[in-house]
Amino acid sequence: MNRFVRLVMYMTLALALLLFSGCTLALAGADSDPTSSDPTSASLISESEALEIAADHFGIEAGSYDEKTGYMMSYRVLQVATLDNPYYRVALQWMVEMDGNPSHQSMLDTVTIDALTGKVATELG
Repeated sequence: MNRFVRLVMYMTLALALLLFSGCTLALAGADSDPTSSDPTSASLISESEALEIAADHFGIEAGSYDEKTGYMMSYRVLQVATLDNPYYRVALQWMVEMDGNPSHQSMLDTVTIDALTGKVATELG
C-alpha cells in the first residue's frame, strides 16, 4: 500500500477516535450532579417556578381579585435569569379598570429571586 494512502487512513482513524471519545465525554458529563459548585453546570429554576415563588412571597394567587378594588392580580417576569446574572425580577401587578373596561396593568411591587437557589434575594451585593 502506498505510504500516502496509509497515512491518510491512520489520520482518518485517529480523527474518528478523537470524535468518538469527545462524544462519550460529553455524554458522561450530561449525568453530572446539578448541585455541583461549578456555576457552569448548575441549573436555573424556570420562569414558572419563579412566578410560584413570587406568589408564595406575596401571599397572593395570580388571577385572584383585590378585595377593596376588585382588580385582578397577576405576575410578570421583568428580568429573566441567565448563568451570567442568575436572578429573576418578578412584578406583582393588577389590572386597573375604568368604567368596567380593562385599561392597563399597574405594578404594585417587585421581588428578586435567586435562580440558583430558588430563594428570595433580600440583598444583592
